[in-house]
Amino acid sequence: MFENKQEATENLIYRLQKTGIKPDLVVAVSPSGAQTAKYVSDAFQVPFSGLFSTELKREEDQSPVFGAVSQKGSLWLDDRIIEGYDIDRNQIKKIAEARAEDLRSNLGEKEKLNYEKMGSKTVMLVTDGISSGMKVGASLGDCMKNGVEKTVVAAPFISRQAHGKISKIADRVEYVEKPRFTVSTQDAYVQR
Repeated sequence: MFENKQEATENLIYRLQKTGIKPDLVVAVSPSGAQTAKYVSDAFQVPFSGLFSTELKREEDQSPVFGAVSQKGSLWLDDRIIEGYDIDRNQIKKIAEARAEDLRSNLGEKEKLNYEKMGSKTVMLVTDGISSGMKVGASLGDCMKNGVEKTVVAAPFISRQAHGKISKIADRVEYVEKPRFTVSTQDAYVQR
């Protein structure tokens, strides 16, 4: 799809500038998408921060990722995977708490979002690509809990499956490409 992240980011910014969207704050959903989000915030001349989420899976077996948790503890779960792999709900809670704590403890001062500044604004959640949409879903949960007026999700690409889920909860979803399927964000880039 894209030669590299720089090309993808430039295409995304071009598309976003044509939409007329005026975000008050741009937040990165993942560390891998932080640079993309920073470039978007610079292009719109608005503040930048991180609202990171991390994927959830059991480490002891080969079960797939079954959800995501945000740095504030908002969960996004895939019930189909949870039921298919018979994952205990109490185990999910423990895994999510541990992963959220790990995420928070690894954040630098610049990456810690001041949640009081989120309310009653248009927040643009940006990442370098969306495959499953789980991390974006968890970060959107934080936005909703903190009274964000309008949410815009933006990425160079979003899989069709993730678009179907995310477009139901975000006010707007902007992207350059919408492939049928991607396993990971890196699938979209020739130079990794």
